[in-house]
Amino acid sequence: MTINSAKTTYTVFSLSTKEQKVTLKLNGQALPAEDNPTYLGVTFDKRLTWKEQTEKAEARAKARLAIMKKLSGTQWGANARILKTMYTGRVRPVLEYGVSAWGTTAKSNLDKITKVQNQATRVITGAMKSTPIKELETITGLAPIVQRKDSKLLIQAAKFRRLPEHPMKDRMSQPVKRRLKRESFLQQVRSLEKKNQDMQNQNPKELPRCAKHPDWEEETKLQIHETIPGIGKKSTQNELEKKTIAVEHIQTKYPATNWTHVYKMKALKSSKSKDLNDLTSALTSLSQTHTIALQWIPSHCNVFGNETADLLVKKAAALQQNDYTTTYSEAKTIIHAQQHEEWLQEHPNHVQNDAYHALPLTRAEQVVIFRLRTGHNRLNHTLYTKLHIGTSDQCTCQTGGQTVIHVLQHCPMYENLRNLMWPQDTPMAQKLYGSLEDLRRTATFMSETGLSI
Repeated sequence: MTINSAKTTYTVFSLSTKEQKVTLKLNGQALPAEDNPTYLGVTFDKRLTWKEQTEKAEARAKARLAIMKKLSGTQWGANARILKTMYTGRVRPVLEYGVSAWGTTAKSNLDKITKVQNQATRVITGAMKSTPIKELETITGLAPIVQRKDSKLLIQAAKFRRLPEHPMKDRMSQPVKRRLKRESFLQQVRSLEKKNQDMQNQNPKELPRCAKHPDWEEETKLQIHETIPGIGKKSTQNELEKKTIAVEHIQTKYPATNWTHVYKMKALKSSKSKDLNDLTSALTSLSQTHTIALQWIPSHCNVFGNETADLLVKKAAALQQNDYTTTYSEAKTIIHAQQHEEWLQEHPNHVQNDAYHALPLTRAEQVVIFRLRTGHNRLNHTLYTKLHIGTSDQCTCQTGGQTVIHVLQHCPMYENLRNLMWPQDTPMAQKLYGSLEDLRRTATFMSETGLSI
């Protein structure tokens, strides 16, 4: 390998504020110093504050966020689902790239990244600037950047513990140095793991030392048959007919004099990298020297070996598992589950199947519903009490403050329209959180009043 000296620079990393004078040469040529080198898309700085990295990520994300703003307004354009998809697919990856490396940056730098997501949630929902961030996260289902950063740090730590030759594996079990006020990677990880008992009790299973093709992609003599002639997966035959056909097929094609019959409850054909088990690997290895056939047979039709396997599996599942190791994939699943559970506790009002997200709702209808729900809108009460605009929060009817509940339930100026839209008494909860039809009726009612929401 030949190193191009014209493209090579050096950086002196130091916490000292004094200039470090160093002269490095390559092939007799002096190398230029670089205060902010970029490696694999991550920008470093001499003191590892990561300020330049967060500023670059912020600038790039804002450029993409500007495109999102071109796709919709409050009365037209893409709906919330499309805008969220664009944010999670095009904007957020730029914000979070390499966060497991620069996640120890100061809160002031991390706030710059967080503000971009806050702006994105307002674009997605069409919310006013006074709307609380938690309300935006609840309706969009987006986790805070800080919470996602913590999860990625834990995942990186889990990976370090499973790399036998990585220098960080030993450091993960060493005492933490607290010489600096700024927290290190290890300090943050230890602090996060204390909050999660599942992470502390893990016995890490080492990752493979080198990448290789999954066993199911290797060419082997392993035969997999997913059907039996005469029996369909959704067959209407009774149990006796299924048993007769299955047993006859096995005895004819795999006679016991030439084949060893082994029964297993789950087919290995569907195995993926995440759930590949030791049996799959063993069978694949054995098929190099033996002919192995996996034959699907119908369940619950009293085929002796199959029913015995079912019984043994149930007994094994009830036994206590003493020697339990967690793979890297399992560790990631635990971390993500913990993050999701924590998010749900912080956002108890989140409704997964909210009619607000239904595709028939237009952009204008979604914006109206969300602003009515949060109480942050252009009605007099909000303008006067929250934004200090106007001289009073009174409704035009002069019978009370112009709040959401006043307009939807009590204002005499819209009584006829209200009776037309809702012939029967309808509670506020149904008007704002009901079915798709309820939400569309509410949005239509607000449109007919002529009020600016």
